[in-house]
Order: sequence, then structure tokens, then C-alpha cells
Amino acid sequence: MNWNFFVPNGNDKIAIFGDRITSDRAATVDTPVVIKEIRFDDDNSYNVTGSKTVTLEADTGNASVNVLQGSHQFQAAVSLASSTDVDVATGGQLVVQNDLGLGNNTLTKTGDGELQINSDLTTPGGTVDTQAGRLSGVGKIGGNLDNAGASVAPGKSIGVLELTGNYVQSANGALEIEIAGMTHGSEYDFLDITGSTDLGGLLNVDVDANFSPAPGTMFTVLTADGGIMANPTMVLGGPDAAMFSIAFEANDVVLTALGGLACDFDGSGGCDIDDLDDPGQLYDQLGSPNAQFDLDNSGTVDDGDLTMWLAQASADNAPKEYKRGDADLDGDVEGNDFTALALGFGSPGTWGDGNFVVDAVAGGGNVAGNDFTELALNFGHTSATAAGNAVPEPTMFYLMCTALLGLGLRARGRGNIR
Repeated sequence: MNWNFFVPNGNDKIAIFGDRITSDRAATVDTPVVIKEIRFDDDNSYNVTGSKTVTLEADTGNASVNVLQGSHQFQAAVSLASSTDVDVATGGQLVVQNDLGLGNNTLTKTGDGELQINSDLTTPGGTVDTQAGRLSGVGKIGGNLDNAGASVAPGKSIGVLELTGNYVQSANGALEIEIAGMTHGSEYDFLDITGSTDLGGLLNVDVDANFSPAPGTMFTVLTADGGIMANPTMVLGGPDAAMFSIAFEANDVVLTALGGLACDFDGSGGCDIDDLDDPGQLYDQLGSPNAQFDLDNSGTVDDGDLTMWLAQASADNAPKEYKRGDADLDGDVEGNDFTALALGFGSPGTWGDGNFVVDAVAGGGNVAGNDFTELALNFGHTSATAAGNAVPEPTMFYLMCTALLGLGLRARGRGNIR
């Protein structure tokens, strides 16, 4: 099949590779071709090949490539002379195997299918704007990559994707990282950026079932020579998020293996109060979708994850059994825990301040009556007897109530001073 004899040529023309072939077919480009729209619509694969360039150019509006079904590819060089929309339907794939030049234009990827770039984008300048679906490959993008709502996945499976411009990932975007060993590019994915990067959304981590990273093992999954912009909001997601912590350095994004303890958020090797109270840990993550801290997979870090953490931390620190009310996490609910709650009563606080029941908002709300109720219900619990839910003696319960009532009245009185 020769493009020159069978397929339209012109910046107002549409080339339709339709549902008329019974096996994979090549369309050869042996002289330069200009086209406004290319449409692929067959489960069998079309391969646009040849020694000359296909130029996408529109007389009005944007040029376009539409994959309605099937997996198709360009072996021939592709050049953009107009901004171009690439729409790949669900289950479809478009592979660019050789040179792709942006020509200072924008290539906008839509649709839930996959665009795979395994080539060098030879013309510098321009932008690839991924709105939906998946962008993968082992090529080089000679411009910027804006990930507004897609998954960017370096490699065909595992590999390196290079950008000569900047990378921006917004709240609805995701960076997909597969890990199967210790060497970036061949055993785990790597995004190599010449410019700067602004990181939001998700970093989804998927670890091969045959690989178990040792605790403390570090994986540099992204490098930006131009630096990482301040205050990145990217959080961990994906099936194996709980195995890692994420760190943003001046130019790198680094994952550190936690050794399989989901409740060990800070990578210390065990589950302790620092995983709750330290900056960046559970109480700082409340209300976020950070999958590392979303132990119950509800989609939001909330009180359910605190419940899961207490159970996992108890198993990790057996025979200690942690209950709500145990402010110092020594395995007992006793007077010093009440003191911590009393000191923090009416103010924002973390676990160590007596905030034992949290809202799904940053900080978890104030230390309040529901926190006291949990402490009262578990008062007297000791890990030595695993008594659990022991009811405090009436005298102690009365004294605790009186003390908290006094704190509440004093706080109200302070609030009325003008």
C-alpha cells in the first residue's frame, strides 16, 4: 500500500485507515506528505512507514490523529506544522517509533488510550499536553510536558523517558513508576528532565512480585536539572505506595523502601509515635489522598487510618497493645495520658496532645470531649494483662470529669475577655 496512490495529501485532507483489512498492513511514505487529519479505525494494525516525513498541518484549526480502535504506529518521521490533537480511544494505542518534531506547536493528548513515544522529538520547542489516558515510551521529548490529567509512564515497560524542557504535573496527573531492581532505566523507571519541574498529583508505585527492596533502599525516580519548584504536593499512590516514603531534594525525587511495615511512615524501622506526630507524618496528612498513609484504602487519610495504624503498630510492638487514650504509646492508659489530654484540651493537637479521634482535615481538629471519652473508656488498660476497654474507677472518672469541666470553663472565661 503506497500513500501517494491511495491516501489524500493536503492540509485540508483527511486520511482514513478504515476497517477494511484482514491483517496488519503497512502504508509506505516515499515522498513528503501533508495531511490535516489521520483516522485509524481497525482492530488490525496500520504501520505508516517509509523514508519521508508525514507533516500534520491544518488549513484552519488544529490538525488531528484519531485512533478509534486498535494499535497503530508511525515508523515514518512525523512533523507538526500546526498544533495537533491526538485522541486515542479506550483500549487503543498509537506508537511513534521514529522522529517526531513539535515545531514549536502543542500536541494535545486526549482519550483513555495510550500514546507511546519511542523516538527523539528532533525539533526543539513546543509542548506535549496530556489531558487523559496514558503517555509512555523510551524517547526524548524536545520541549515541555504538561500532565494535566493523564498517567505518564517512562519506558515501554521499564525504561527512561527524557524531556529537554520543563515538566508540570497538576493535581489530576500521575507519574507511573515500576520497580523490579536497583538500576534505574533498566530495572526501575526514570524520568530525566533538563528543565525544571512542578509536581502535584500522584506518584504511583508498582513493585514487581519477584523483587523485595531492603529497608532503606533508595530509588531516584526523577531528576530535574533545572530544579524542583517549591512546595511540591505530589503524594504516593499505586498498589505498593505503603512500601515507600517520598522525599523531594533540590533536583531529585527519591523513594526509600520502608521494609514492608505499612505503619512505619518515617522509615525508622518500627512503628512509633513519630509516625503520628512528626512533621509530614499522619496528622499532617489528614484529609489528603496520600496512599502511603491511607491504610484502609478509603481514598482519604482520616480516622479510619488511625485505627488501622494502632492495630498494625500493636502487632509490630507486641506484647504492647495500643488503645485510644494512650498519649505516650507506652501500652498503658493511665494518669500521665490524662495529663497530656488536659494540657491540650480545647486546642489543635496531635496524638501526643490527646487528639485521639481525628477529623479528615489537616491537624484533625481540636482536643475535645470525644477524645476524653475514648481515654475514659480505655482508662486502666495495660498491655501486660491485655485488659482493654477497662472502665476507670468511679473516683478517678469523677476527678477527670471535674478537671476537664474546669478547663472548659476557664477557656470560656478567657474567650469572653474584651
